[in-house]
Amino acid sequence: MPIICEKKKNHQFCSKIYPDRKGINQTVFGAETEKWVIELIKKSISPNWLISGDQFFGGYHPFESYEGTHPESFAKFLNQLKLTNKRIIFVSGDRHLSEVMKIEKSLLNYETFEITSSGMHARVFPSGWDEFPNPRQIVGMGQMLNYSIVESGLDKNTLSLKVNAYGPAKKLLYSQDLIVK
Repeated sequence: MPIICEKKKNHQFCSKIYPDRKGINQTVFGAETEKWVIELIKKSISPNWLISGDQFFGGYHPFESYEGTHPESFAKFLNQLKLTNKRIIFVSGDRHLSEVMKIEKSLLNYETFEITSSGMHARVFPSGWDEFPNPRQIVGMGQMLNYSIVESGLDKNTLSLKVNAYGPAKKLLYSQDLIVK
């Protein structure tokens, strides 16, 4: 079960079946894939985009996320990312909502972000932010079909991002400027 369910054991969403997360060798992507990703990042020119269907930093809610369902492995993976000394932006989906999270500097030695945008065709559900608030969230939109467009630019060692989230009929739901140094 996700780590948040250790605090909210009786919540209806915490009774879902999740993979056994007892072993530190369990990962979301598999050990071989994670090793391959780390090697690619080490060789790359920064910044890098890590994209996954599930959230990376979703330990605040009881649904699928790397942080929530495999916290020990996630901490190990973050440490390996930190050792690459490369800048990473995280992109995810499958939350049936849209949000931008600020990832604290202490985790990777620089401040970065996770941009979550679910499919425009997905069902919408209540965000759950009332029961499971996201302490990292900068901005978000739930209970509405949405999609995001990210514009990016690189100037020396600074990555500038503009995230625009849209709803039906191209209605702008929010716009957020981000900087990764």
